[in-house]
Formats: sequence, structure tokens, C-alpha cells
Amino acid sequence: MLDAAAEGQIKVATDVFPEEPLPKGHRARSIDNLLLSPHQAGAWDAVLREIGRRALADIELIARGLPPVMCKIAQPETVGLMRSKPVDRS
Repeated sequence: MLDAAAEGQIKVATDVFPEEPLPKGHRARSIDNLLLSPHQAGAWDAVLREIGRRALADIELIARGLPPVMCKIAQPETVGLMRSKPVDRS
């Protein structure tokens, strides 16, 4: 992706990186076709409240003997595909 952006083939906007925070000298910081943004949405009060509402809604379903709708079981095989390495610092 970085190569394609650097060559002008694509424009990229991202807020998620394999290592966070992105190191100061990382090449992504100098590519013109790459817009970097801090990953902050998950920490907003409204987001945290919504996560709580969804979890409670699923707990109510489970208590009634129904399957959850929003919460999914994390499968180790799937989780391993979604992250290239652990986040060093939050």
C-alpha cells in the first residue's frame, strides 16, 4: 500500500498501523498521497456508551435463551489475521 501511494497509484487515509504510535522516522510520514490520522474513535464517551448498550442488549438476549446479535466469539485463527503484531503502546 505504501509503495502504491508513494508511486501515485492510489491515495490512502488511515488511522490504524501495525505499530502504534507510528515511529517519527517511519516512511509513511513522508508520502504525499497518504493522510495519517490518530486512532481516537474508540475512546470517545459516546462510543464507549454504545459499546455498553450493545453488550447489555446481547446479555438480555442470552438471558432469554437467544443468541447474541452484536457480540461475536473471537476465534484465535481470525484474530491472528487481523493484527500483524501486538500494539506496543496504547
